[in-house]
Amino acid sequence: MLKHQAKLFGFTFIVFLFLTGCKNPLDNNREPDDMTKIALYLDRSPGNTPSNPITLPPVKLNSQSDWEDLLAILASKGKYVNLDISPGIGMDIFNPGMFPHGADLIVSLVLPAGTSGIIGGTVFVRPFIDFINLKEISGNNIETLGNYSFYGSRYLETVEFPALTIIGNNAFSYCYMMTGITIPGSVTAIGAGAFSGCQSLTNVTFAGEIDRSKFSNSAFNGDLHAKYFGNNGGPGTYSRTRNGTVWTKHE
Repeated sequence: MLKHQAKLFGFTFIVFLFLTGCKNPLDNNREPDDMTKIALYLDRSPGNTPSNPITLPPVKLNSQSDWEDLLAILASKGKYVNLDISPGIGMDIFNPGMFPHGADLIVSLVLPAGTSGIIGGTVFVRPFIDFINLKEISGNNIETLGNYSFYGSRYLETVEFPALTIIGNNAFSYCYMMTGITIPGSVTAIGAGAFSGCQSLTNVTFAGEIDRSKFSNSAFNGDLHAKYFGNNGGPGTYSRTRNGTVWTKHE
């Protein structure tokens, strides 16, 4: 009798859910929090390679610990991703952390809208050293790049920081795959060695004026600094051959 009543109750509960439009609390299609959403998305996506990353839905991070939790999820799933954390509001200065497991799976990264800078480092402790497959990075409100921010990011090709003001020392040194860069008109300082060792960098566009006292003469390989401050220099696009030393301005 009790068994029959239990079955009847279960049937009645399901009918109730159907008629009222309520979602079963065990239904995996219910709206999860952002971290759970990322884990579910990765579980449902096939395996991939750095040349075919999974584009994840945007995820909101409110703290450094949220970032660490997200990296832990990526590491546990082992799948390459395009990651958009632009909705985040709790990371004024972006700090990837020490030895961030899972960072090697990020192919492109959109930084939080609430982030205004990227932490600096040294030649031995570099913020993005573990992002070995990073090809693209952007952030609409990034103003400051610390020293050695992307030093040695050998696969980094595309950088978009439209609000940038300061490029620290060696910020992009030895980014071997970078072929072009636009220095926004908002930039007021470029540090020593900022683009040194970027052997594939053949096109540089300056959107605005930079004071000579804040533009290191070693920021770029070759004579770009001299050409920028020479006759008919200043804002514009400059080019050279791969690993060349002579830069030419295009009118």
